[in-house]
Amino acid sequence: MRRELTAFAMLAAGFAIAHIATLQASPGIIMKVAMKKIAETANLDANTFRLSPRVTPQSQTVVRPSPDFAYSICIYDLSEGSINLTVAPWPAYSSVSFFDAQTINFATVRAEKGADILLTREYSNVSAGPATERYVSPTNTGVILIRRLAPTEADYDGVASIAAGDSCAATTP
Repeated sequence: MRRELTAFAMLAAGFAIAHIATLQASPGIIMKVAMKKIAETANLDANTFRLSPRVTPQSQTVVRPSPDFAYSICIYDLSEGSINLTVAPWPAYSSVSFFDAQTINFATVRAEKGADILLTREYSNVSAGPATERYVSPTNTGVILIRRLAPTEADYDGVASIAAGDSCAATTP
């Protein structure tokens, strides 16, 4: 009986370790695949915003994106230094969300009046320049998503005209 209990305990411990390892590794793997797919689909280089096409049943690549929003995305890489973000103002609802390489949303900012943000890997005395806000990313890479309320074609066209003012650029040392 003791041998069976020992075997069962070892089996249970093995399953627990495998379960925890899967839970720890999955977000990073998911985000790495997502970032690669986003970069390929949008022909997107690191540290550059790209406005996605208007959401329609034909353009939908993500399960259930809202057709009432215009989305701009930037895949960031802080391995060479900080990122300066400029988000153009939009009079309706607008937000900027930051996701690290483990899929964690570590910051979200309302941005109807626009935003100037410095994104760094660690908090330091690096000059924020024109940035009015500063955020520290838990990882070197991740995704920044701008959402702007644009329920009509005319609203989307308005977002398209101002989205050129969005920037996600590495700071100069």
